[in-house]
Amino acid sequence: MLQGGREPLFIPDTQLNADTCNLGPTISLGVKSFYGVPIILQNGMLFGNLCALDTKPSSLTQEEKDMLQNMALFLSYAIDLEFTAYTDTLTNIHNRSFLQELDRMGEIYSRPFAILFIDIDNFKYVNDRFGHDGGDFVLKEVVSRINSNLREGDLILRFAGDEFLVFIMSESTEEIDAISQLFLDTLQNPIYYQNHELYLSVSIGISLYPLHDQSLRGLIMKSDLAMYAAKKDGKNLYLFYSEEMDNREDYEIDGSLLKNVINGQHEIIRMITDECPIDDILQSITTFVEEQTDGLCSILLYQKDSQTLKYKAGSSLSKEYIKSIDGINIGPLVGSCGTAAYLKERVIVTDINIDDKWSNFCDIASKHGLRACWSTPILTNDNELLGTFAIYYERVHSPNEMEKDLVDRATFLLKLALERESKNTEIGQLATIDHLTKLPNQQRFREFLHLSCEKSHKDRYFAIFNLDLDEFNSINIAFGYSNGDQIIKRVSNRLVAALPTNSNVYRVGGDEFAIYVPCHQGEVSSFLNVIEGVFEEPFILQDNEIKMSTSIGVSIFPQDGISSEELIRKSTKSMMKVKKEKNSVSIPVYSASREEELKTIALTSDLYRAIERNELYVEYQPQHHIQSKQVVGFEALVRWHHPRYGYISPDKFIRIAEKTGVINTIGKWVMEKACIELKKLHEQGYSNMRMGVNLSAYQIKKENFVSEIKRLLSKIGISPTCLDLEITEGMMIEVEVAQAKLQELHKLGVLISLDDFGTGFSSLGYLTRFPINQLKIDKSFIQRVGHIEDEMIIKTIIAMAQTLNINVIAEGVETAEQQLFLEKEECDEVQGYLFSKPLPADQLSDYLQKEIYY
Repeated sequence: MLQGGREPLFIPDTQLNADTCNLGPTISLGVKSFYGVPIILQNGMLFGNLCALDTKPSSLTQEEKDMLQNMALFLSYAIDLEFTAYTDTLTNIHNRSFLQELDRMGEIYSRPFAILFIDIDNFKYVNDRFGHDGGDFVLKEVVSRINSNLREGDLILRFAGDEFLVFIMSESTEEIDAISQLFLDTLQNPIYYQNHELYLSVSIGISLYPLHDQSLRGLIMKSDLAMYAAKKDGKNLYLFYSEEMDNREDYEIDGSLLKNVINGQHEIIRMITDECPIDDILQSITTFVEEQTDGLCSILLYQKDSQTLKYKAGSSLSKEYIKSIDGINIGPLVGSCGTAAYLKERVIVTDINIDDKWSNFCDIASKHGLRACWSTPILTNDNELLGTFAIYYERVHSPNEMEKDLVDRATFLLKLALERESKNTEIGQLATIDHLTKLPNQQRFREFLHLSCEKSHKDRYFAIFNLDLDEFNSINIAFGYSNGDQIIKRVSNRLVAALPTNSNVYRVGGDEFAIYVPCHQGEVSSFLNVIEGVFEEPFILQDNEIKMSTSIGVSIFPQDGISSEELIRKSTKSMMKVKKEKNSVSIPVYSASREEELKTIALTSDLYRAIERNELYVEYQPQHHIQSKQVVGFEALVRWHHPRYGYISPDKFIRIAEKTGVINTIGKWVMEKACIELKKLHEQGYSNMRMGVNLSAYQIKKENFVSEIKRLLSKIGISPTCLDLEITEGMMIEVEVAQAKLQELHKLGVLISLDDFGTGFSSLGYLTRFPINQLKIDKSFIQRVGHIEDEMIIKTIIAMAQTLNINVIAEGVETAEQQLFLEKEECDEVQGYLFSKPLPADQLSDYLQKEIYY
């Protein structure tokens, strides 16, 4: 319905817009008005549209439009977060949480399959030797190699730090044998990292559905048992689960204890996926570890603002000791936890009494009988600190392999729980927090104001200030929306810094803010001065000074109303009155320097008169058939020689022309000049020669664009088939509504070329929907012939164009090597300095006489 667009679409009366907006189906259902907002995900993908429909023609208020856009933004964040919940951010494969979704959907049980539990042997050595960056590199390489051997329908997910589950959709033990051996062989090949050769081995345990168990939980437990058996029997092995493994006593972790660990682990995962309260989950993790050892556990969470660790869970420690470690700083000699957080690596202190890291805490530890403490940092996949997990002993003690494994499992579970809690909190905040400024948004403002009015007595005063930034759209136009966003953030920061701590600042619209300040009527003017003072200093953006102003409306409780609706209405009305009463609105001044500002003003002014002063001229670059080397056409290129500043780059003056609208005049002039020169060539005998002319989106948007082209061709007397109109990929998105105009020209015989292909919004859909005759490969790719990645892009473009029966022209060909490559790949035509630079009109005939004419 939005035709793939990325901007909101508002149609107050569908009957008046049915032909242009593809609303036939909705009209038949009685829809009379329509408002659609695209839902765009973080990766740029258009997920869908949020639409508001009405059975009668109607207009939405700006507030209602903002609400729908905020809802679409909320949905995009929620979808992104849901996707993130099931994806391992390091390896980009499914994570452990996806197991719950697999089990819930049930489709996994529709056919026999095997689970391969893969564990990298001695992976800790990699992290110790090469750091987390090296470890991450190895994990991604392992996933890549496993993925390369998976078949359609098979699945891999990251189960824990260096543990992976692979689902092989087969009941053939011979086939599973072969795949498992293939994994071992593939992973034995060296991994190259920073000029080092790394050799890995893995242990693989295998369980079969439905032979060994009929639940994912049971299958994972049994494949885990088999994996430990393989590790114990020599590593770099794979073993199928068997019942004898349940009773083996020679594991590094004995069978019964391993069962307890796995059962406890899966129970905690169930709590995480069921979104149990975070305090219950953390306490369960400490209990889970304490039940398998004689240690005492604590969980401390990192407080980023204060660089401290705050106690969160671990009730077995004494209250006095908990109080002593609650809020400790992180640092190199701050016990086991503070040091582990500082180093972001495990710290093992086997004897607190003699370790320097405990010199400041030894007395309190001894008082409570604590002699050993090992602390492990809880880190995200991006190595961000979440907190620490510690286990204390009342004796001097070093960890054995079982205890190390147990702590690793607990730490991983903590990471899962804390990350899920963070995402849930973020989702909850999305509804009431402005994502750009992190200020509370309009919904929070209305909720807070409603509550304040209900709880306030009539002898309690507060004021509402409604701010609207004057002419803010000019900043977006001049600098782009991303830079406009930066100004919004700076405005919000200044407001928060300038106002007292008992006031609240809200972003309630694109360039609107609301401020709540407890104050009497007599204090309002002083707060107005404070707010206006925020805008006295210019804002610096890309070395430009931007002077801004704002219109402010005020309402006071209870004089102007005792309900939130009354106060908002009166402050908005007051603000609009201020805006209207301003005698003039000054456009913000921005310039890199006074000289540059004057130059830009001069160029803008002079460009209007450049044609009549004969300062603009057109040059023509030849286009050659790549096999025969014959000339097939020219591309017309406009140039400007300014009497004061000399040669002006087209990139600069075309932008000015588009901003001021003079591009339509220049475009029409270039089109006519190019067609006149083409007619001269035809009269000289080059009757099949064509001429390429670049178009601007502004030209295509003109209502009479097609009729102007027709009149020009008729006036000069050239065939439509000899005119080649060049559009860019970006324009295909901007002017998608003008598709019918291009189709009409195409039916006349006019050629349509897609210029700079590969640098913008490349889409096969556009090639099939728009009447494209030719693709022009951008010179940035041609200049990198010799680089495998760029050559592959060029090959792909040529192959795709050949499939669609579209002619291909390569731009910027400057070397024989580039020409030979393009010739080998069967590119159709080329242009560039290897053949000729752009030529003035009076040299075209001489050039054609020297060259071979097609």
